[in-house]
Amino acid sequence: AVSALASKSGQSKQLWELSRKKMGLAGTPPPAIPEDLPPHTRAEAQEVRQKLEALQKEKEGVEARLRAVKEEDALDFGPNQEYFVLKNQCYSITKGEVYRMCPYGDSQQGSRSIGKWQGWHKQSEWHSPYRMMKFTNGDTFPCPQARELEVHVECGLKYEIVKVEEPAVCKYSMVFTCPLACTEELS
Repeated sequence: AVSALASKSGQSKQLWELSRKKMGLAGTPPPAIPEDLPPHTRAEAQEVRQKLEALQKEKEGVEARLRAVKEEDALDFGPNQEYFVLKNQCYSITKGEVYRMCPYGDSQQGSRSIGKWQGWHKQSEWHSPYRMMKFTNGDTFPCPQARELEVHVECGLKYEIVKVEEPAVCKYSMVFTCPLACTEELS
């Protein structure tokens, strides 16, 4: 039991030397100890290790896809999933700098983040929740707080940003036209 514990803890050599010294046999070479043995390299064992590694990578990939599906499932695409068409789309406008807004993603002013998708924001009880998008937690330098963007969604023939401004330091506002905003139940 002591030698098994010593082997598990990697102290077999020390235990051997102490016991040999006690018995007056110091200096005699110790037998092979488990931690001194080379790793097992039988072809079958190597093949099983490779299969295990491949299965672990496959499992990680499946788990990543599952997380992505759960994250997407948690997003609000409208009562009948109308706004799903905006997912993975980005829109931009140039007003001195290029402003980019990706619904369900992020927004930028040049190379600076002006916020990450926070969701739809209902302005008041009589407004549709699908009239304003919120982006928060953008870059802070040199702002006193993280940059953020409000996107007002209005009825229009095309999906496009028609106006952008900075009404307060590091607080941005956009007007985005969208044919989906023209429907009665979403307006």
